[in-house]
Amino acid sequence: MDIHLKARQFEYLRSLATLFPDTLVRALEEARKVTPGTYCLFIPREMAKEFGDSLTYYQARVGFDSEYKLTDEGRMLEDLIDRFRI
Repeated sequence: MDIHLKARQFEYLRSLATLFPDTLVRALEEARKVTPGTYCLFIPREMAKEFGDSLTYYQARVGFDSEYKLTDEGRMLEDLIDRFRI
């Protein structure tokens, strides 16, 4: 499965590496820059689901304000979750 990410999204994912199992971190390390500002992850569907699950869990922790509205970070996570959805 090919997951295309903007540079900003890719860098954000890399900043969250401590949340992911080693296999997911390695997948991020193997991502290819396809154009200036665009990266592609070539991963199996099971790994995409794993990324999505990890991001969903993290979004529940940090993605909402005190009124349960999405924060900027929550919106970033929502977009990433959608990209990894199977």
